[in-house]
Formats: sequence, structure tokens, C-alpha cells
Amino acid sequence: MRQFKNLSIKKRLLLIIMLINIFSLTLVFFGFMTYDFLLFRKNAVQELTVMADVIGRNCVAALLLDDEARVTETLGSLQADGSIAGAWIFTKDGKILGRYMRETGIQSIKISDFKEDDFLFHDGFLELHRPILSDHALVGTVYIKSNLSEMTSTLVSQAQTTGIVVLLSLICAFLLSSRLQKTVTAQIIKLAGLAKSVSEKKDFSLRSEKYNVDEIALLVDAFNNMLQEIEDQNRWLVLSRQEAETSEANAHELTGKMTRMNIKLQEEIRVRKGMENKLEDLVDQRTSQLLKSNEKLLNEVMERKAAEEKISTSLEEKNLLLGEIHHRVRNNLQVISSLLDLTRRRTVNPEARAVLTDATSKIHTMAFIHSQLYESENFNRIEMGSHVKKLSSHLSQIYGAWKKGIITVFDCSDLYLSVSQAIPCALILNEVISNVYKHAYQEGVTGKCHITVKTIEEHKASITVKDEGVGIPEDMDIEKNGTLGLKLIKNLILRQLKGEFHLENNGGGTRVSMVFDIVHDDALIRSKTGKTVSL
Repeated sequence: MRQFKNLSIKKRLLLIIMLINIFSLTLVFFGFMTYDFLLFRKNAVQELTVMADVIGRNCVAALLLDDEARVTETLGSLQADGSIAGAWIFTKDGKILGRYMRETGIQSIKISDFKEDDFLFHDGFLELHRPILSDHALVGTVYIKSNLSEMTSTLVSQAQTTGIVVLLSLICAFLLSSRLQKTVTAQIIKLAGLAKSVSEKKDFSLRSEKYNVDEIALLVDAFNNMLQEIEDQNRWLVLSRQEAETSEANAHELTGKMTRMNIKLQEEIRVRKGMENKLEDLVDQRTSQLLKSNEKLLNEVMERKAAEEKISTSLEEKNLLLGEIHHRVRNNLQVISSLLDLTRRRTVNPEARAVLTDATSKIHTMAFIHSQLYESENFNRIEMGSHVKKLSSHLSQIYGAWKKGIITVFDCSDLYLSVSQAIPCALILNEVISNVYKHAYQEGVTGKCHITVKTIEEHKASITVKDEGVGIPEDMDIEKNGTLGLKLIKNLILRQLKGEFHLENNGGGTRVSMVFDIVHDDALIRSKTGKTVSL
């Protein structure tokens, strides 16, 4: 059985078919031979019975007259039948009246050896005993012994012929099975060869062809679908690896830039400290000469103020440069957030997971605006009303606005912006709403945040964010002492959106509003395949 299981499917199928054919044909062969054997015996008994009845009727008169010569003459007619080995006529008393023996040496027969009307197959002979009646009265008995060699020869000849037919049938069955089994096994063998080729070459783009519509075709479809899924997974893994490598390279490049900038700033600070130390030494050395060189010292003080103004201007430029770098880095924060999230999932230490979760949350907050914009189904038009609600909900979760009791009230109508206007507009809303959730209300004080988004004059957009909190300090000069976020808001509104910006103290809170023209000729329309996917 183990050797049978180790055979190929082609050989196993062929062997099963041949075994079934051999069993079926053998069963038919023995059935036919058994039927012929029984039929031959039945026919032999019938023929011998008829012959015995004929001889008996011909010998009735001789038996009544006890004419032995006539009986012998009647039995002599059996010489024409070569199968008759011998015949005997008995009187009703059991005496032999006449006999016929084709060969000498046949054993004498006694009437007492047989029952009335009996036959017996024995040693290749058929022995038949029939009564001879006259007017329904027993007048004698006839006994005939027939040789069955001719019947045996006929049966052997038929068996040989049938055996040859069975053998030819098996050969034909073998040839037909060898050819027809290919319709079943050919595609399975091809499928097995394809599986081996895929395993050796690691080429998951190969596919198996389907020739029929049956269970094997379902197997081929399932195998092709499995190869397609494996190929898609491999392609996704390759793309993920490339993206990870690109992100890592960008992170290294940004790290290098930040390092070089820190070195440059440290060098400037060192130079400044050196200059200050030199000035202090100069002041100490020339203190004794202060009265005599007052005019000269005044000039030196003026030069020092000019140098300080120059350094202050340089520092301000550096701060603006850092702010610009911060906005450029934001595009890569989403990738960094994904890498940190992957690291967090693999980290077992709870403290490390907590730290990574906090870092991921902060970075994801900065990258949220871009992922929200690019998740829109319409790439060239973004409905700002729904986007503002999603952005506010996300910021509310980050800064715990619902815990502070801050309720956000929306008044949003349909406002569709192109991508080039939606991005700066969303950045402005991110800054303003974040300030409301973080700074508008003191601890334990609840309030509302009103957000209005609408279209005015059919081609202008109006966006207003108003709170009921502490407001901006009255002694704060917004134009001179504004924060980097406020400067960013103004620059985005005035320079990119070409609109108007208003920041007012409402008496009971702060009101920030902006109005700008809606431009529909967006040159930065993104296709579906190029949008950023939030990780």
C-alpha cells in the first residue's frame, strides 16, 4: 500500500482503471464459463434422454417377445454417434437383454446401481438410466453411457477464445486508459510542475492555464489566486521597504542639516561671547580713562549698539529660518510617526511604549492636516465644512477639550476650495483652534468655540473662529510682539491666500477672521494614485 501511495498520480489512476477492468472482465469470464458449462451439461442430459426414449420405444416389441437379436440390432445404430461409449437394455427383471460397447473393457452395469429415471456425471462420462414403458406399464430399462470429451474440448476451446478476447479487451482498456487519463492528469502534472518552478525560481508571476470547466479548473483558479496574493504581498513588502529606506535617508539628511545649523549657531554664540568678553576687558582697562575719553567712548558705545542690532537681526532671521525648516519637516513627520508606531508595537516595556505613544501622538497632531486633506475623494475640490469638523474633533481629542468643558459650535455652509488654497487655510485653522483649546479658557472654566465657514459674494470665502475666554492681553502689541504662530497665520493669509486678516478682543474672548478670494484654477491637483495615505 505504501508503494502504491508513492506512485505518481498518472500511474495510480492507470493502475486503478486496469485493476477495475481486470476484476470486471475476470468476473464476466468466469460467469460465462460457468453458464456454458451448466448449459452444456443440461443439453447433454436432454439429448441423451431423447436418444434413450427413442431406443426404448424401438425395443418395446423386442422386450415383449424377448428378442435379443433385434435389441442388439437396435443398439447397433448408436455406432453412428461417436460420443456413445456403451448402451444396455434390461428386462423388467433386471436381466441384460442386449448391449452395445464401443470399446472393450467397460465395466458391467447392474440395474440395481441406479434409481429409476436417473443420470450421473462421473469420470468424464454421462450415465443415463430411463424406464421403457408400454401402455404405462414397465417392460424394461435402457442404460446409456456417453463420453463427455467432445463437450470438454468445446468448453476448453470457448475458454481459450474468451480468454483471448478478455486479454485483447485488457490491452485495449490499457491503451485507452493511458490516453484518456491524460485528460485528467495532464493539467494536474502541469500544475505540479508550475508549483515546483515557482518554488525553485521564486517567480510568483507565473500562472497556470485552464483548459476545462471542472474541479481541476477550480484547483487551477485557487492556485492562480494564491500566486496573485503572494505576488501582491511581495510587491507591497518591496514598496514598504523602499519607502522605509527613503524615509530613513530623509531623516538622516534632516538630522545632518539640523546638526550643521546647530554647529553654526554655536559658532555664532561663541563669537558673540568672545566679542562681549573683549568689550568687557576693554571697559575694565579703560575705566580709569573714562572722563578723559568720554567722546571716544560714546562712539564705541554706538558701534556696540550697531553690532548688537546686527546680531539681533541675524538671530531673528535664524529664527524665521528655523520656522521655515519646521514647516518643511512637517511633510516627513507622518513617516516618522509611522516608524515610531511600528517601534511601539514591537516594544514590550510599558514605559517605553508610553513614551513612544506620547511622541507618536504629538507628531501625528502636526501631520494630521495633510492626511485629512489628501483623504478627500475629490482631489481638486475639498469641502471645508466637513474638514473643519474632522480637524476640530481631532484637536479636541488631543488637547482634551471635552474634559475642559469646551463645546465647539459649527456654522458651516458649502465651501469648496482647491488644494493650493485648502492647505494654507487648514494650517491657519489648525493654529487658531489649537490656541483656543490650549489657552482660551483657564482651568475649571467652561465655554464655547464658535467656528463659521461660509461663502460671501459668491466668490469669497469667510472663516471665523471666536471664543469666550480670557482673550489677548490689552497691553500686548500684536504687530511687534506676535508669536511665530501668529506670524505664520498672517503670512499664509496675506501672502498665499491674498486675503484679509483680523484679530480682535471681543470683550469676552478673542475673534479671529479671514476673508479671501476663491480661486478655482488649482495647478496642484493631485491624482488618486499620488495622494498621501495616513499610516
